[in-house]
Amino acid sequence: MTTFIEPTFREMVHLNEYCRRDVETERAITYWCGDDWPEQEYGYLRMDRAMNQRGFAIDMDLLAALNDLADMAIDEINAEFAELTGIPKTSQLPRFKLWLAARGAYETGDKLGARDIDDLLEKDDLDPDARRALELRSLGSKSSLAKLNVAANQQWQGRLTHQFVFNGAGQTCRYSARAWQPQNIPGDALPHSAVPLLLARDVDALTRLYGPLGALLPRALRLLIVAGKGNVLVGGDYSQIESRGVAWTAR
Repeated sequence: MTTFIEPTFREMVHLNEYCRRDVETERAITYWCGDDWPEQEYGYLRMDRAMNQRGFAIDMDLLAALNDLADMAIDEINAEFAELTGIPKTSQLPRFKLWLAARGAYETGDKLGARDIDDLLEKDDLDPDARRALELRSLGSKSSLAKLNVAANQQWQGRLTHQFVFNGAGQTCRYSARAWQPQNIPGDALPHSAVPLLLARDVDALTRLYGPLGALLPRALRLLIVAGKGNVLVGGDYSQIESRGVAWTAR
């Protein structure tokens, strides 16, 4: 269920000023660029609006199940993390840094983001307890799990809309994405045969077949995208499209 928060009067005033400035900027752009845009550009605009307004359907029953399973996974991760470190949650980063430093696994002042944790885990001489704690921290802070909350909060009647940004990738001019960021979903998706087990919240069967909950749930995100009623979902991808495009252009 989507939760709507009633804005305050002050927030509405700020929004009004923000929108006013937007309109002024767009008018200035129109003044300097003129109205005589190529028809091809209007075609892009119409396509972009239609695609973003239509959005794509998501399986709401599966979304509810994945949110429940994510809560279970976080509880399991935090319980093991607390037993190992004495720190209640993996999200308590300052305390965790001190704990790691006491075991020679962290230098004060260094960053401890996802890539930093990956680098630390590659060390052969890493303290075993520190290694496991870092693995738990990595599982507990996966951005993929945060996508479940984004989908639950932004869906409207079972669809996610306005997710794509035209020309958002500056160097290639390809589409980028916002909010749920469907282009950022892990590629090693679970098979569709896993859906009944996910819907049933069958943790025993899921972990036996696909591994720990914290690791398998990001792989279930791709299963959320479904075809609308009366439609068929078709997936495809280009093979090395950038290098082929360069070769065709050079020719």
